[in-house]
Amino acid sequence: MTPFPSIVQSSLGRTFHLAKQIGKGGEGAIYETSEQQDIAVKLYWPDKAQSRREKIAAMASAQWYKTSSFVAFPIDILFSPNGAFVGFVMKKIGGSKPVHMLFTPASRKAEFSRANYRFLIRAAGNIARAVASVHSLGCVIGDVNHSGFLVSDKAVSILIDSDSFQVVASNHKYLCQVGTPDYTPPELQGVRFDRVPRTPNHDNFGLAVLVFQILFMGRHPFSGRYQGSGDMPLERAIGEFRFAYSAQASRTQMLPPPGAPLLTDFPPHLGAAFENAFGQQGRSLRSTAAEWISLLENLETYLVPCSAEPSHQHIKDKPCPWCRMEQSSPGFVTFNTFTTATAIPIHVDVSQIAALINAIRDPGPTPTIQTVIIVPTNVGPAPLASGLNTNLKRRAYLGVGASASGAILISFGGIAIVPGLLVLGAGVLANAFPPKELKKLREARSQAETSWRSIEDAWSKQPGNTKFLQIKSEVNEYVRLLSDLPNEEKRELQKLEQNKKDAQLRRHLDRYLIANAKIKKIGAGRKAVLASFGVQTAADIQQQRISAIQGFGPALVSSLMAWRQGAANRFVFNVSEPVNQVDLANMKARIANRKADLDTKIRSFAGNLQQASNFSLAQRARISSLANQAFAARRQAEINEQSATGSLHKASKVISLCCIGLAAIGLVISNNSTTSAPPHPSSVVVTKAPDQPPPRPEPPIAVSKYVPPVIVPPQRGGGAPPVGSSSSTPLPPSNPPRQEESALPSLPGPQEVPQLPIPNSVVPAEPVLKRQLSRTEDVIQIQKKLFNLGYMSVPANGKWGPLSKRALGQYKQQAGLEKNDLWDATAEDSLFGENAPRAIRTLAFIGGWTNELGQCGGPGEAAPLRIMADRAETDGGACQFNSVSSDGNNAWRIDATCSSGGTSHAAHIRLAINGSVLHWTSEQPENIYYRCENFR
Repeated sequence: MTPFPSIVQSSLGRTFHLAKQIGKGGEGAIYETSEQQDIAVKLYWPDKAQSRREKIAAMASAQWYKTSSFVAFPIDILFSPNGAFVGFVMKKIGGSKPVHMLFTPASRKAEFSRANYRFLIRAAGNIARAVASVHSLGCVIGDVNHSGFLVSDKAVSILIDSDSFQVVASNHKYLCQVGTPDYTPPELQGVRFDRVPRTPNHDNFGLAVLVFQILFMGRHPFSGRYQGSGDMPLERAIGEFRFAYSAQASRTQMLPPPGAPLLTDFPPHLGAAFENAFGQQGRSLRSTAAEWISLLENLETYLVPCSAEPSHQHIKDKPCPWCRMEQSSPGFVTFNTFTTATAIPIHVDVSQIAALINAIRDPGPTPTIQTVIIVPTNVGPAPLASGLNTNLKRRAYLGVGASASGAILISFGGIAIVPGLLVLGAGVLANAFPPKELKKLREARSQAETSWRSIEDAWSKQPGNTKFLQIKSEVNEYVRLLSDLPNEEKRELQKLEQNKKDAQLRRHLDRYLIANAKIKKIGAGRKAVLASFGVQTAADIQQQRISAIQGFGPALVSSLMAWRQGAANRFVFNVSEPVNQVDLANMKARIANRKADLDTKIRSFAGNLQQASNFSLAQRARISSLANQAFAARRQAEINEQSATGSLHKASKVISLCCIGLAAIGLVISNNSTTSAPPHPSSVVVTKAPDQPPPRPEPPIAVSKYVPPVIVPPQRGGGAPPVGSSSSTPLPPSNPPRQEESALPSLPGPQEVPQLPIPNSVVPAEPVLKRQLSRTEDVIQIQKKLFNLGYMSVPANGKWGPLSKRALGQYKQQAGLEKNDLWDATAEDSLFGENAPRAIRTLAFIGGWTNELGQCGGPGEAAPLRIMADRAETDGGACQFNSVSSDGNNAWRIDATCSSGGTSHAAHIRLAINGSVLHWTSEQPENIYYRCENFR
């Protein structure tokens, strides 16, 4: 017999007849009425009614039911026929179910079969709206839990059990006397609820738990894998702020359950809101219900469909957590699939696709460069070379004549040597120093040879058809998989038939929800832990799986297994039942998605294959054209130089060298004759002529003083002067008178005859540098000249360093001087001469660059980025270019070795120029630079 009267009456005098009972709990029961379909009555058990009367009467008097459509507030109080208070009238909530049936995957697939993740987010937002409406009235829910919120099939949420709220009415505060530990904040764990006033911040904790459970598929935020010793019950974990999904795992010593979604699967601001709600800072301030409404509305804008499973929706640019959950729990399905799938025909015709693929031309391996060269015919010298030939002939004749004349003059010796040397030097100079026009021809030939070598290098580095064959192999594999789809569909159908009994058993066990069951020693806290580990129905109970959860020993495992076995004993296999239509639809949807994915990949790879072919052929054609141009230019340069430097020019050089040799021999002979000793007077023998009488002896002559002989310098050609010559020295008597040695005067020492220098032994004086590197003003002059000619990328600063040396080395190489970076007189004469060559800039990226407009540095300062033909550098590092190849219009590919901070690494760089903007890409993200016009 029911303890409730069949007829009740409101304070306004309305009579209601009780009809069907639609709910029952610890405080009473809920009935429909025969008089009105949109209202219900809640009647208290007789022993609880009187203690509720004053609070319910105050709430009904406040008429809050008129201001909030999210809460089933009391409309009027009810009395029995004898006048006793029995309950209240409220709005009837029809077609809605408790929120735990939504966030638990097993019950959701049955009770909310069409709900997707967007539906879950909207339902959570509506629950936050219900909480916000209560707080706006100055009330506190107090007992926030998973049964107090009902959700409709349109995601609309209604909050029931409003009679347990903490309210202030008629200057009296009515406390909430109940609470659910799983949703109670840490600061209230273990306290007497009927003695502690609640605040909206306490409700915010329970709201955050509910939102977390909805978004994380029923997982409780404080249920996870405890890394410490012993067990960690849910209530203790909440009281110790051990948020299992926190980024501060070292502090909480908790990890999420295996396969569960993670905070990193969501936008950072959502994770921050959960960290704030469940951390110690939440005691003073957690996200409010109004803030959760905004957070959840924003979260919905991030949703995108999963590429692998259309029924999944996840956060953009994040991995799909639902695919991860299904992979970690085979057989588990997160959301039902309702995609209408069209059956794939048994035979898929891929001949059209195969024909399309095979029609794309294979560029083949790169041939040798000689196969694409067209040797030019009838190539004649340029007009400049023809005119230069006459000039060189005149110089050759002049050089031969002057060299020969000079050698002849030198051979005569004497005063003819100096004129001979001058004439010989003129002849040598005429042959040794070519005219400006011939120097330009040689420079042109050198540049043409350099261009040809760079073209040869670029040709050798072409990829050929390697990439083409790689892409074709991949696309052929996709074509094969596409053609096999009908067979794959047959195999999947066979699996469904073979597993039909297991599928029926799982659907049977999925109807037994652990949350609604009475299992020995499994209370609400342990049920929440099981749900957090994905164990929500009898179908999820497996001995090994339960044993792996902390706190579930053999006794609890045994209780759960016994309950599961009881549910399984009620299963009856229906062999005639066809394959489940949901499973069939899911399978067909997977096959259809697979086909669409393969179609997309094949078309994409076919496009890539065509691009690879076009690129390889276009690259080959472009380099082939450049190669023929470079080859023709080199051939023309060679012919121009050969025409200008014919046999006569070469013969004149040989003749000049021979003349120099003959002149040297003549000088040596002349030098030897000059340096031979003259005969002593006593050694001269006077011979008489045959027809002359012998000389008559003369008497001795007494002299008082001896006159020394006068030494006459020898004549050129050597030999003694002829006897009887006026210049001969008079001979002393054969028997001079004897005198005392003391009476003789002292004789002067021998005097050496000065000799003329031999031409070959003359060492020219070292040229004197006018500009010294030790003087700042001289260095500035040199740097300005190198800068104006285009060899330096920074203005003059008076400091001679690596940049200046590199610029000088590049200039000397361009000018045909010795290849080094030494400052010498030859470099000075060339650099400050009228014909100093300018730098050849064929690479547009050469110059100074900056990554901030207008920040190129002041006068005398280097640009932030300096790029030369072979190198790029900043103040913090440098890249040495090993190879540079074109990559289209104003774009280059560069293999380089980059160094910074004492370490180096290989880099693959692409430079592209658009106007005055440089795009630098490598293994690092792209950098943008702007040209510094004053630093080119």
